[in-house]
Amino acid sequence: MLSWQDAGIHLGAEYAKMIANNPRYAETFDQSNQVRMLFLERVQVVQMDAQIFDYYHMKFSQTKEIDAHQKVDRFALFGASPNGFLFKVEKQRDEFNRQLKALRQSGEYDRIFFRHTQILPISP
Repeated sequence: MLSWQDAGIHLGAEYAKMIANNPRYAETFDQSNQVRMLFLERVQVVQMDAQIFDYYHMKFSQTKEIDAHQKVDRFALFGASPNGFLFKVEKQRDEFNRQLKALRQSGEYDRIFFRHTQILPISP
């Protein structure tokens, strides 16, 4: 399994214990390398954000640097991500949410997302 750099630090004690006892686990700072290694069959599993995977998968498919057309299985190892936006000022949060909603309703959000991944976003 190949994960992102410092995943063992950020994912808690149980995860750190698992990787300490697994000599076939590795981490890399270059997340494009995770996708490259997966499609070159140097690793069987990569652990990364789905949108980051989609971005590099699209890039490799376009450049044909590697054959990135193999089917991959996806699953949420840790469930929903706790990541998000944090605001100190409630008014700024509300304005951000209003603008994001308008961007989604206009279809521009999907166009931006598709331009960078060639995949339509997964609805929240």
